[in-house]
Amino acid sequence: MRKLKERGLTESLDIGYRLSARGAAVLDHEGHPRSARGRSVPEPGIPLPHLGAAATRALTAHGVVRLEQVARLSESDVLALHGVGPYALRHLRTAMDAAGLSFRDDPGASPHAGATPETS
Repeated sequence: MRKLKERGLTESLDIGYRLSARGAAVLDHEGHPRSARGRSVPEPGIPLPHLGAAATRALTAHGVVRLEQVARLSESDVLALHGVGPYALRHLRTAMDAAGLSFRDDPGASPHAGATPETS
């Protein structure tokens, strides 16, 4: 469990830890056997890319475990989470671009690259 915790693949409980949805996916992908009884049905959608432990913890603490959930947030909302920095944001943007997703419009943010500024 310690190795999983170090990799950001667990969720903290009041007492102890449990395997996160991402942790279960990683174990399944790496071929580690687990009992079928403890497996939860994975949420539909695209899992988060590797962001680092702090950013993954910050997002999962807010119930965000899929890219589609990130797309419901603005870029400034994600950056405001403790543990999410430029590295994580860059990887989120890359994964979201590949999936055809984008951050929710944020009126306080600067225009996206390629957008033309308003001239009024």
